[in-house]
Amino acid sequence: HNVIYFDQTSQTAVIGFEDSRIAYPNPSTGTTNSSDKDFNDVVFAITANPITAIKTNDMPVLVPTTVTDKDGDGVTDANDKYPDDSQRAYDVYYPTSGTGTLAFEDNWPKQGDYDFNDLVVGYQYHLVTNSYNAVKDVKAAYTVEAVGANYKNGFAVQFGTGPGNVESVSGQVNLAGNSLFDVSSTGYENGQPYAVIPVFPNAHQLFGYTSSTPFINTKVGDVTAAPYAINLNVTFGTPVNASALGTPPYNAFLVANQTRGREVHLAGQAPTAKANSALFGTQDDKTNVSSSVFYVNGSSFPWALNIPASFSYPLETSRVDGAYLHYGTWATTSGSSFADWYGNTASGYRNTNKLYKK
Repeated sequence: HNVIYFDQTSQTAVIGFEDSRIAYPNPSTGTTNSSDKDFNDVVFAITANPITAIKTNDMPVLVPTTVTDKDGDGVTDANDKYPDDSQRAYDVYYPTSGTGTLAFEDNWPKQGDYDFNDLVVGYQYHLVTNSYNAVKDVKAAYTVEAVGANYKNGFAVQFGTGPGNVESVSGQVNLAGNSLFDVSSTGYENGQPYAVIPVFPNAHQLFGYTSSTPFINTKVGDVTAAPYAINLNVTFGTPVNASALGTPPYNAFLVANQTRGREVHLAGQAPTAKANSALFGTQDDKTNVSSSVFYVNGSSFPWALNIPASFSYPLETSRVDGAYLHYGTWATTSGSSFADWYGNTASGYRNTNKLYKK
């Protein structure tokens, strides 16, 4: 059985099927089995351009049920996570489950020991978007997992919108009186064309070390500590188109050894206006600003990694390409081979003797 209606709102013909007979006598029991008659077991919507190509004048008109949209944003309350707020409608998460990881090598523009445990930060982003999928709030849950560095390193993130569009920031740590970031009363860094949000100025300080710089969670016999959790919340005055704002984890970067110009970004991510451009192309770095090549060496090895999963980072002074045996191929092919180099999907991927987190 089926029925056909015309939906004037969507300008489609709608066919609904009922998959049980309306009345079906059962000879073995003498009873009659009836369907639920809801005609929604399979529903098709059929359109045409122009819609007049379908003869609809003989079809009953589909009358929609009453819907409410209290905040008037065009998203019905049933589908609106924030039905009383016209600037917010949907929740988006990245990664959709679990956490991603940022791992940094802080000796840029030198290659350094290349163990990628100088700063290890887990992340999950919760984005609140409006009815047009523009981002109103960025809620970043960061966990500082390792600080395998002699340097006192800071951490910040840049978004693709102007600082004047930052309405509020909360969750930043130890910025009061710091000498690394010049922070406005709202929470963004002064003197930047884009919104740069400092998260903390000194990773060691998170764990209670203000003068000494022990290795934390990277070296057997040195300091072990629970990861340090940070909940950073950034609200924009005008919701920002997602393509302009950037892609999680956005342009996150390390600032090395309390020297503001020594920024370490993910490969391909541009520096901020406060980076020391005189360091580009020196020592092992092969940044070429005119060609938009940033933060890689001559073998395309980066100084920062974005891993969309939890990461078992190397022991202190153990190179990442010695711990992860397909890393070198992944890097030199710009990610086209062994995109899962950080996984443990098959034998021959890892040397677990060189990992701090097995």
